[in-house]
Amino acid sequence: MTTPEFEKEYRELLKGLSKSEVVASHCDIHEMNILRSNDHKRVMLIDYEYASPNYRAIDIATLLMETTIDYTYPVFPYVSRSEKAKWSEEELNYFVSCYLEREAALKGEDAEKYVESERAALVYEVRKAEPLVAAMWAMWSLLLINWEQFDETKDWNLEYAQMRFDMFEEYKESAMKLDCEVQIH
Repeated sequence: MTTPEFEKEYRELLKGLSKSEVVASHCDIHEMNILRSNDHKRVMLIDYEYASPNYRAIDIATLLMETTIDYTYPVFPYVSRSEKAKWSEEELNYFVSCYLEREAALKGEDAEKYVESERAALVYEVRKAEPLVAAMWAMWSLLLINWEQFDETKDWNLEYAQMRFDMFEEYKESAMKLDCEVQIH
């Protein structure tokens, strides 16, 4: 894929979030950035270096994708991906419902009505955001490479970028099909 082709696809996917609410976003939610208190009553996020205003679906899409990546893999490139860890539609809908219940409480809305009216839209947004998140981390990884001293046997960033671009292609296909499904129904 050429850069102009990638940019065109990225912009097309971004249109799927055009009606999405912009919220305070962590932008790097994964297992190593989530802490739980000893009494299991509180969850805290750490590592806010990428936090910024972003579409509400970005953090959820990031969490969904990150659960499929093992950053403790003992062999180079020290990351691996597990398809078994992907969330089911039922799990996604449950998580989105919980998110929306909390959002309704913060907005002073009736939770049941709010979840019912917003769930399908947020699930759609999350599915549209997945390839965008994959692309963002692929590009991030490429930017970290010191090309003047690059050693493919030691620098995992190129492998990581390839894994993320592969995820972009995979999730892009699903995201593009959403628009066809929405038009059919």
